[in-house]
Amino acid sequence: MGVNVKCASCHNSFVSNLTLEQAYGFASIFAEAPMELNRCDVPIGKIAQPNFLYKELGSVAADSLRERLLKLSEIIVKPENGRLYRTVSNRIWKILLGRGIVEPPDEMDNPPWDSDLLDWVAADFIDSDYDLKYLIKTIMTSKVYQLESVKYEKLQHVKSSSYVFKGPIVKRLSAEQFSDAVSQIISPVYYASAYDPQSEGLSSNRFWHREQKFDRDVLPEPGDRYFRYEFDVSDKSIVSAIGLISVDHSYRLYINEKLVSEGIDWRKVDRMDLTSFLKKGKNIIAIKANNEGDIANPAGILLAIKIVNEDDSETIIESSRGKGWKSSDKAPSKEWRNLEYDDTVWSVVKNYGSKHWDDLVAYKFNSNNDKYARASLVRQHPFMQALGRPSRENVATSRDDQATLLQALELTNGAFFNNVLEEGAEEWLVNYRNNPEEIVNELYLKTLGRAPSSKEERIMLSALGNTPKVENVQDLFWAILLSPEFQYIY
Repeated sequence: MGVNVKCASCHNSFVSNLTLEQAYGFASIFAEAPMELNRCDVPIGKIAQPNFLYKELGSVAADSLRERLLKLSEIIVKPENGRLYRTVSNRIWKILLGRGIVEPPDEMDNPPWDSDLLDWVAADFIDSDYDLKYLIKTIMTSKVYQLESVKYEKLQHVKSSSYVFKGPIVKRLSAEQFSDAVSQIISPVYYASAYDPQSEGLSSNRFWHREQKFDRDVLPEPGDRYFRYEFDVSDKSIVSAIGLISVDHSYRLYINEKLVSEGIDWRKVDRMDLTSFLKKGKNIIAIKANNEGDIANPAGILLAIKIVNEDDSETIIESSRGKGWKSSDKAPSKEWRNLEYDDTVWSVVKNYGSKHWDDLVAYKFNSNNDKYARASLVRQHPFMQALGRPSRENVATSRDDQATLLQALELTNGAFFNNVLEEGAEEWLVNYRNNPEEIVNELYLKTLGRAPSSKEERIMLSALGNTPKVENVQDLFWAILLSPEFQYIY
């Protein structure tokens, strides 16, 4: 709504026409119990009546919190509530062009630098049936968005009431934009998200050997663990069988005694064609898994198999709860991978759920070559927090545009970012066959959208050398990613 009720929550506001009674009336909409008005922390003996800030839009009075919230939602989105659609339009305008038509966007009572423009954008947004994608497209395909960017030496020039629009303002990449750019160009920053909009519904619950001490379940201990699972395949001919597996921390997977796959990075889902490994009737999966570390820590297996038969019927085998699996913490005889092995003394496994692991975006059968999780869908992470992403636990409607010392240290010396660049360097050396010229040209095209100048190319090739090493490529990444040309949106 673009309304700041901070002052009015203590007394009648000095900066707007909001009263203490209005602020408490609005707060009462969300309250479980009646609220007594307090002026500057002193009770005044008056109980607030639930009221929307603008009574002319309707009443929110109701007996229960749920009913009040329902009425509030209906009032807020009314087409007659032009304030909402101006606020949304103004906020999107600020995100895309660097400065709102009204500034700051939380104070929509302030005068816009062009009221006709704000009214038109908001009205067009309403006419589009409140389509946010349409609103974004309208602004981004406009001439004003495509004007040359403007750089202001001082922030007060942007915030000034005498501001005159000259073009989009140069601004820094956000924490999410920077992370996603690195993921696309260098190497995935995040492999798992708190929410995956393309999820196929496969469970992310992991299981592991049940660790017990003194008759009490404890976290998994470091070391090797052994797992077995028997399952039946129908008599129908198998057209295809695809397997997905992720094991924290590492594994060797056998099906019917044959080694199928092994991995050492649980963040990356290993995808396997199992068609030739399965047979009609009984089959056996055997996994030797290892939990790394010096102390007890979370460990888990995630596995799914999709079998497609000749009649197009499908069978999904999921390990989500560990039902039917058995495990041992003692090294078994070499026959443990075959069907006839006697595992009666082995233990049932424990379902460790998914609280230690988010959803791996590549954990799906109909893979769209998803390699990284979009940063906006990832839980708060120290790296993004350092880059300025606010905590989701607190409502934040703006971010600080100024770089901080913490951000500089994280990007130059942070272990997390350094590991991402190291992985990327290893991949680039393989993909571009250790060719220095190809690495330099591809990096410039992908990061800056242009070829390097002759001087830049000479400097970069000198830094890489004739036979580039991982650390040389890392340094090249670091120099480009921290340059203003990459860090800023022009």
